[in-house]
Amino acid sequence: MNNRLSWPALAAVVALAVIALAACSHLDQIERFDVSAEYRGLENKTIAVLVSADEFLLFRHPDVQEQIGRVISGRIQENLEGARVVHPDLVVEWQEQNPYWQTLLYSELIEKVGTEAIVLVDVASYQLHEPGNRYEKRGAITANIGVIEAHAPDADDFTYFNTVSNVFPENMEEGLIYEEDEAIQLGLLTLFSRDAAGLFYDHLVERKR
Repeated sequence: MNNRLSWPALAAVVALAVIALAACSHLDQIERFDVSAEYRGLENKTIAVLVSADEFLLFRHPDVQEQIGRVISGRIQENLEGARVVHPDLVVEWQEQNPYWQTLLYSELIEKVGTEAIVLVDVASYQLHEPGNRYEKRGAITANIGVIEAHAPDADDFTYFNTVSNVFPENMEEGLIYEEDEAIQLGLLTLFSRDAAGLFYDHLVERKR
């Protein structure tokens, strides 16, 4: 997989998401706290972020795979020391050219991708509306995050694994009526990428009181 990087556009995506998050009136009181990395084995490595989801989820949200890959790749590239992250557009292109990549053993997968590590994001659930109510907007996502490393003692197993879940808006009993779907998606992916990519480096979390 060609490892050509061009990150200004990805940085703009993350910045736009942060702006959208801050612009919502329900996030006017914020608390801040430091979060330590849970896994520090990815520094100074070449990394590809692969996102998977089932066909039903991709039918309902056809851009979610690309969007998640972009925001997580961008955050890792920006914040993880020495990381050399494959551009997510190239990753998606490779996945399209290799439609059965999920059937490979992890050792085979990382050999074909050609990086030192893969961050595998398996999206279990994703929604932008309250279930059964297309007018009430509340984003929710749950995904399993696994790390595959080429030189691990067992390259067919994860060297790190965790599950990340987020909702947007946070700390609200009900969803929103007047926000656009795009704003809900930006807010949700901002929170998710913060926590998913943030598993690998120390970072600051801002959260509504």
